[in-house]
Amino acid sequence: MKLVKLLVMAVVAVSVFAASSVFGAEAKAEKKASKDAAAETTIAGTVTVVKDAKGAVTGEELLTADSVKYNVALNAEGKTLEQENGKKVEVVGTVSEAKNGKKWLHVKSYKEVTEAPAK
Repeated sequence: MKLVKLLVMAVVAVSVFAASSVFGAEAKAEKKASKDAAAETTIAGTVTVVKDAKGAVTGEELLTADSVKYNVALNAEGKTLEQENGKKVEVVGTVSEAKNGKKWLHVKSYKEVTEAPAK
């Protein structure tokens, strides 16, 4: 009887270990897929710099022609957009969405967009 209990406990322990290994592998695959989903994209829009009462930059936004607003992450590249305030730019970077629904643009590079003169 003790041998049967011991065997049952061993089988349960092995099953739990195997299940955790499988779920761990699935979690890693899901995390990799999530990173792949954050692939680089190009977004065009107008830069708006947000400042506090003292004039310090507190944020930057990119508003697209179809009124989609992206908050710009103030990393090294994102901070350089400050000099483009009010200008149209084309940004290459990744987009993430916060739990509150706000879209965040992580800038890799950008260039100012000049419109062709009307003919």
